Amino acid sequence: MNITKHYSATQILILVLLISAIILSLTGCTPEKIDTKVGANNYLPLLSVFVSIEPQKYFVERIGGEYVSVEVMVKQGQNPATYEPTPIQITKLGNSSAFFSIGVPFEKAFLNQISSNLPDLNLVDTSEGIEKRKITGHDHEENSDSEDHNKTEQFDPHIWMSPILVQKQATTILETLIKLKPENSKIFTENYNQFISDLNKVHQELLAVLANLKGSTMFVYHPSFGYFADLYGLKQLAIEEAGKEPSPRILETIIEEIIKQNVKIIFVQPEFQSNSIKIITDATSAAVVSVNPLSYNYLDNLSYIANTLDKSLKKDSE
Repeated sequence: MNITKHYSATQILILVLLISAIILSLTGCTPEKIDTKVGANNYLPLLSVFVSIEPQKYFVERIGGEYVSVEVMVKQGQNPATYEPTPIQITKLGNSSAFFSIGVPFEKAFLNQISSNLPDLNLVDTSEGIEKRKITGHDHEENSDSEDHNKTEQFDPHIWMSPILVQKQATTILETLIKLKPENSKIFTENYNQFISDLNKVHQELLAVLANLKGSTMFVYHPSFGYFADLYGLKQLAIEEAGKEPSPRILETIIEEIIKQNVKIIFVQPEFQSNSIKIITDATSAAVVSVNPLSYNYLDNLSYIANTLDKSLKKDSE
């Protein structure tokens, strides 16, 4: 009796990538297992790790310093919701010590396969112990019974947008690096303490900048700012829902809300292209401002977002 085994698209992708990785290694394209960097007297061995997004690279490098080499899966301008790893990344991942996940959409199927195909790789969930906020569709539709507003409960993965939650992630990163390189524990801990101090400092700065804007609504295309909004007493109203463009009926409701609240600015991310944004800007007086929650320069980026919000929301009230 013939039995046909069915594979999901993700399983096929992982299989192809792993085969490609093997071919690359046989043709001499496999990277060194341990990178090196010139130190004061000689070459320093670097701990090679992977992360999903640029802000995580910043977090790990703040703690690991010159003793870590960090590769990012999702490069600038790419979308963490639709991203697919490349064969070269799979090859390098197989020669790394750890992968720091954070909960962005592409990780789910990818990590399930990697865990079985790369059993020696340390998979570290930096969102562990963090209570994630729920996403239940458009905030302004929560009391509607329209069939267009059918909602599936989801959890918001954008935990790095809160400097308070980043402190929890930093603790997980510190513990992992010490486990992998215990001889550098003192340096890692000192770096961690300075990073925590900087996170607390920027948090206090943001509290001051946004103090008079509590209760205000920030209009965004993609709902990346939920934790940020919750922490600083703001409301997030997203145009996109569950990774999809709004329906014509919902789009009409959004336009009406923007006109009603005299919204001057809508925040968009560089990696999200949207036809609905042009429709909205044509129908309203709102301008589009690009902000990037995936920026590597994490602390500076938080300050930029807060100051941009301060200016834009003050304009909304004029």
